[in-house]
Order: sequence, then C-alpha cells, then structure tokens
Amino acid sequence: MEKYYGTIGFIRTEETLPSVWSEVTTEKKYQFNILKKAYKIESSDSLNDNFIVSNQFSVLIDPFLKENLSYIRYLEFMGVFWKVSNVEIIYPRITITLGGVYNGK
Repeated sequence: MEKYYGTIGFIRTEETLPSVWSEVTTEKKYQFNILKKAYKIESSDSLNDNFIVSNQFSVLIDPFLKENLSYIRYLEFMGVFWKVSNVEIIYPRITITLGGVYNGK
C-alpha cells in the first residue's frame, strides 16, 4: 500500500470581532495510506473541462482530527489542493475521498 505525507485543511467560521464572522483555516500534516487512485475528465460548458480526482486516502484519527472532522475542506496531494467530497469513519481510521480542485486558497 502506498504511503503519502500531506496536508489536510480545516475551515471553521469563527467570530473574529464582535458581530464579524470570518473563515479561519488550520492546516495539519498527516501520513496517509493511498487506497485508490482514480481520475476522470468531466465535460463542461466553460472553456476547459473539469479534472476530477476520486482518490481515497486512509488516515489514523488523532484527537484534533476527531474534534474537527466536520471542518475538513481540502487535502493537498501532489502539490495541488483538492476538495474533500466524502469522509467515512472506520474507527480507528477515516477514509477521505477527493473531488475537484479546491479554489479557496
């Protein structure tokens, strides 16, 4: 099984000033097992087609990950930030499935 060391991005909406809410990004490094590598190109109405990655990664749950599971938004893989499309809990690990490119950064 292939191993990969990369970043998971967590985004929370927090009150930064009174009555001002902002997105706060936290990034943490993790070691993953790569379970599946799958890619596809979707046709779109725009100039370029969409490149979709359906890779699956497995990572051990630590206390930070357990508390912030619902805030996972992206995963860095091969130098690109990808949207997380699915998170499945199979204790003591989680399986993360990727989607399209994450454009929030």
